[in-house]
Amino acid sequence: MTFTVKDVVELLAVVGALIAFVKMCWNVAEFAISAKTDIKELTKTVAKLEVNLDTGMARLETRLMSLETKEAVRAHVDHIHEVEGTH
Repeated sequence: MTFTVKDVVELLAVVGALIAFVKMCWNVAEFAISAKTDIKELTKTVAKLEVNLDTGMARLETRLMSLETKEAVRAHVDHIHEVEGTH
């Protein structure tokens, strides 16, 4: 069997296409690994934000209850003063 210039060019084209395909697959794999790492870090960050939000909400609820209690006491004291006529 004899190889012609056309056969050599076709072989080089096939090898070049195969190398380009392997390189593209490698890049896709690198991207997938990077995305997996990024998603893992993003998940950790979101979990931290959820904890901070829950803590902040608990503090806010406590503060609101304290303010409501103070307002209720103030209203009760004002009512007592009005009933006694000492205000």
